Amino acid sequence: MKDEKVNKIRVAGWRQGSFLQIFKNENQDLEEGLYLIISHDCDILHHSFEDETSVEVLLCLPTNTPNGNMFYGKNPRKIHFQLNGSGYYECSMRNRYFVDRYFFTSKNPCTEIEISKETLSIITSWLAKRYNRDAFPDAFNERMADKNKKKLQNILQKVGENIYKFLIKLDSYEELDENQAYKIELLLAYHQKNEDLALEDALEKMIDIIRKNSGIEVTEYRVKSLDEISLEDAGNFREWDFDYLSYR
Repeated sequence: MKDEKVNKIRVAGWRQGSFLQIFKNENQDLEEGLYLIISHDCDILHHSFEDETSVEVLLCLPTNTPNGNMFYGKNPRKIHFQLNGSGYYECSMRNRYFVDRYFFTSKNPCTEIEISKETLSIITSWLAKRYNRDAFPDAFNERMADKNKKKLQNILQKVGENIYKFLIKLDSYEELDENQAYKIELLLAYHQKNEDLALEDALEKMIDIIRKNSGIEVTEYRVKSLDEISLEDAGNFREWDFDYLSYR
């Protein structure tokens, strides 16, 4: 009997990256809307309903105001992305739900919307980053004045859709005294398809703002495509989470 239920899920085509369309009053645990299936295929089709009782889904809300700071998982709490031919969407960490796996035995995926493998990979990496993202010294974070954080956010919002990662390297990840400066290198990484000379100008403006903060010295900065980033770069630099640039 349970094998038949699993087979119904398989035949229906449920997998990671499928979309679940919930209509009004259809499910008591979910509000009306579009949901992305984020559980792994092996968990969705697991033979035991006792071991794998539910499927994790992520609510996708349409947005008419895509924010560059939210693309490519640069913000740890919200992400913006574009779906093929269906506009921009926003997902939030707080809008993750677990749906009884039996529900999928009598429900078919929404086939009107598709997600690319790249976008799905970005979203799953964003979810994982909730638990394993890089941290920086409090002393370094506190040296970024709120007014300058706001200026950085404004710049990044305009060009952030083209920025894949904003990478930083500190000469020390210890808590330094006030009289010791953090010397940093910055690397702005972009997709080859998003190459834009405006990124060079944006980085120059950002460097000018960062240099206005006491106790932070920028020693080197550059713009590279993902294809140009070496293994050495990947090992030496950390992703500067845009959450650290949020001002309070």
